[in-house]
Formats: sequence, structure tokens, C-alpha cells
Amino acid sequence: NGKLFLYPDATFGTPVLAVQTNGNVGIGTTSPGQTLHVAGNANISQTLNAPVINTTRSDQNITISSGGGSVIIRLG
Repeated sequence: NGKLFLYPDATFGTPVLAVQTNGNVGIGTTSPGQTLHVAGNANISQTLNAPVINTTRSDQNITISSGGGSVIIRLG
């Protein structure tokens, strides 16, 4: 079907990474709808440069943490 899947072991259960022919990469999803689609939590241990953070969820919080403390943005 033109996709590349990475499986966690030789049992070929659920893929952990998918690459579509259009270049979209999915982690935790086999049908990424964006250039990078992460289904689940993501931990970025260095710098995230994002001029705008968009979310369609109204029942989640955005937490921004640093060595000096945390800021929680409550949505909804």
C-alpha cells in the first residue's frame, strides 16, 4: 500500500511508526494526518520552537515546565 511500518518486534503486532508515501510520519498511529502525527503523549527534552500551538481538544491542559517551575494552561 506504499506505507513503511516499523514494528517493535518480530510478532508484527501493532506498528509503532508509520511513514506514508506523502512523507507524513505517524508515531502511535498508522494513518498520520500531518507531517508529524503523535498519537499519545510526547516528551521534548530540548527546545520546541512553535510560534503557535493549536489544539482541537477542550478537555485537556497544556503544561509548560522548566527548571524554574511549571505553567499550566487549562482548556475548556
